[in-house]
Amino acid sequence: MQVIAIAGPAGSGKSVLADALAPLVAAVHLDLDVVAESLVQKCRREAPDLSLPDVLERTKDERYALLAAEVRRMDARERVIVSAPFTRHAGSARAWDSWLEACGRPESALLLWLNLDPDQRRSRIEARGSERDSRPAGGVGSVTAVPLPRIDHWVIDAAGPPADQVAQALRVLREAAQDVHPR
Repeated sequence: MQVIAIAGPAGSGKSVLADALAPLVAAVHLDLDVVAESLVQKCRREAPDLSLPDVLERTKDERYALLAAEVRRMDARERVIVSAPFTRHAGSARAWDSWLEACGRPESALLLWLNLDPDQRRSRIEARGSERDSRPAGGVGSVTAVPLPRIDHWVIDAAGPPADQVAQALRVLREAAQDVHPR
C-alpha cells in the first residue's frame, strides 16, 4: 500500500487537493474530518459546553488513531490519500513513524506539505466561515506561520489555483516513483 499524506495547517487546501488528486491517481481519499465525524459529534453531545476547536483538540489523538485504523483496513494493493494537518506528526520522525506503524506499515509513504503564507490562510479561513476555525483566544485573526516539517516531505505551493497544486502533486508522485529525494 502507498500512503500519500496531504498535510498542512488550517486553510492550506488539504481536502481540496486530495479530492482533486485522488481520482487522477486511482486512490481512495480518507479525510481526518470525515473519518472522525462520529467521534467528534459524540464528544459534543457529552460535553455541549465545549467549542468545536476545544473538542477537536481534546480528541486529537483519538481522531488520528481512527484515521490510521481506516488506512490499516484498506487493501494492501491500494493507494490511499490521507488529508489531515499532521503538524505534530511532521515535527518528529518518531511521531510520524509511530503513526505509520499504527497504519500497518505501508509499503511507502509520502508527505506532501501544503505551504501557504498566513495572510492567504487567514483569507481562506474567513471565506469558509467554519465553526472549526473559531478560536476563543485570538480567533481567525491569530493565524501564524507554521514551521515546515522536520521529516522528509515535498512542498506544494498552495498559493495558486487547485489545478496548479494538482500538477505539482503529480510531478512529486512521478519523482518519488523514480526515487528522487524530497526537498
